[in-house]
Amino acid sequence: MIQSSLRLSLFNLGLWFCLSYALLALVPPGSVNVFRVLFAAIFLIANFFVARRLSWKEPGALRERSWLVFLLCFLSALILFFLRMSAHPHGMWDAWAAWNPKAAFFAENFLGGNPFTVQLRLGSQPGYPLALPMSLGALGSMAGGWSPILPQLAHASFFLVHWLLFFCIARRGVPAQPVWAGLCAALPALTFQASDQCADFPLSLALAGGTYLVTRPWDSETPILDLWIAGICAGLLPNLKNEGLITGLAFLAFVFWSARSQKWPMRWVFVIVVPVLILWASYFYLRAQSPEAPRFVGDLAAYLRDPARYIAVIKYDLLLLTVVTLLLPVALAMRTRSYAALLPWVGLWAVYSAFFVITTYPQEWHLATAHFRLHLQFLPAFFVVLLLAPIRGKAAENE
Repeated sequence: MIQSSLRLSLFNLGLWFCLSYALLALVPPGSVNVFRVLFAAIFLIANFFVARRLSWKEPGALRERSWLVFLLCFLSALILFFLRMSAHPHGMWDAWAAWNPKAAFFAENFLGGNPFTVQLRLGSQPGYPLALPMSLGALGSMAGGWSPILPQLAHASFFLVHWLLFFCIARRGVPAQPVWAGLCAALPALTFQASDQCADFPLSLALAGGTYLVTRPWDSETPILDLWIAGICAGLLPNLKNEGLITGLAFLAFVFWSARSQKWPMRWVFVIVVPVLILWASYFYLRAQSPEAPRFVGDLAAYLRDPARYIAVIKYDLLLLTVVTLLLPVALAMRTRSYAALLPWVGLWAVYSAFFVITTYPQEWHLATAHFRLHLQFLPAFFVVLLLAPIRGKAAENE
């Protein structure tokens, strides 16, 4: 039941965006009741057909004492999440400067009877993708008006699905798995990111959820459905944030590594790649219609010759590296032989670090405001592979 709930939640993340985009673009502006009926009908029918294919067997009882640690981690993170959201009800930084104003525009534009447009120049960051604003705008359209509680509820849902994901991880593997899963999920920086109301956390959720489904296809009663949902999650990445395109390439590298090392049937790879290509095509289409984003690359030669820029990035990398290093003994204790599965995420880390070497923004300011946030986007996926790699190694040995 828990596993199927996670699969359905991840599927609905993609369905929410696709429905919002399609209905905002196609339903006559101002036709609120038509919008509500179509959204509810398509959403329920799609969920009915997906839920029919999932197994809803009740899992076994949670008897290990290690589950108390997981519960304490969850409760502490939940309290921290609501305390921070109550202190910042309109979100942080880009949430009140870009994401939520654009979402409010989509809702008010539709309700006001105005034609659909993606030529948004309000707020900051005109080149940001529009999946999150359109999805929230669809909620505002159905609610009959925009309210700050809509992004609050949406990001609270993302936060709960994040914990549902790590609950599923905790049920797999050694008896101590709930402890490690709880500690990884409860990382305060992730909880802060969830309450920020920006697109970084839903991006990290889609990436980690897709990675989880790809990590365990042979252990599922519905591998084709799992991998299709993983493809939807990967397809969402650039639609949530522009750097999701790079993140998506790292995910596909992980997919191809998994397919090669585990000898997947070719159709398994196909069902992942197809939704990725379709949703990435929508990203490039919307990107072509949207205002241009600011350029991030300047005088590459001068930046690459400046050792001070490398030192500045390394100082920030060391902080994050300390967090990850503390978790590596977990993999050693579980005797995994699947360290190669971590290479795509290590490569992504290197790409992001290189980006901060060549950024044309004031480097210290850009590092302080974006370095940790960008790396947090793929840290949950890194944790997924770190905690489930031992299971992959064990399964491979048994084949």
